[in-house]
Amino acid sequence: MASIDLNKLFQQYVNQFGGDTRKAARYTAFQYLANPSGSVSALKQPETWYSLDEWYDYNAPSYSAIVNYKGDPNQLDALTKFTAEQLKPYKGKTLNLTDLSKIAQKAVDDGVLGDTNYGPQDYYNQLKDLYTEKTAAEKAYERQKNTHVFSQFGLNPEVKYSFKNDPANNLVAYQPAVDYLTKKGNERYNALIKRGIKPEQAKAYTAAYTYKLGQAVQSKLDASGLDPFIDQVYAKARIRKP
Repeated sequence: MASIDLNKLFQQYVNQFGGDTRKAARYTAFQYLANPSGSVSALKQPETWYSLDEWYDYNAPSYSAIVNYKGDPNQLDALTKFTAEQLKPYKGKTLNLTDLSKIAQKAVDDGVLGDTNYGPQDYYNQLKDLYTEKTAAEKAYERQKNTHVFSQFGLNPEVKYSFKNDPANNLVAYQPAVDYLTKKGNERYNALIKRGIKPEQAKAYTAAYTYKLGQAVQSKLDASGLDPFIDQVYAKARIRKP
């Protein structure tokens, strides 16, 4: 029985995913769990998993263009800028018709509609169109989470290592990073106290220091290739990493 050449499969996925080696590694590692025999005939080809932002791009292009705008904010007209500011907090969260009414009323109260051709009802209708797009994208994303083969195996392909646990944002604490930040934070706090800094001030200075250091640690983790998804696969398959 022919066996899968995982190196070739990995390269196939690299090509399929536009050079994304992390994603290719995940799909390749999945074979350990889904196809333990390693036979070509039993090869499992999971459908592509799309992030919520990708679903927004596909099913809610107008909404995505507003909330994910990456250009110069000064190039946006006042109404579009206002709409983006109001909708961004609802990204990935529930937005309902009552919320839309409040946003439309705020636009009237803040005078944002003054230099436009929109009346309150016109603006509300525009918001409702964006709401319809957003809702469709989120429903598609939820269907994927409920039916995708990764979910059936209890895997989360959006998870990544961090210096803290934050399930809502798909972050899993990487213990060495947690220990490092704790150690450096304690060292900084103790050094400040020895210099005569008052405890409250020392806490504030230490918090600012560890926040900045945490961002640097996160960048290193992102570039490291360490991946909790792959670790989950090996754990579930009870296979030790080489």
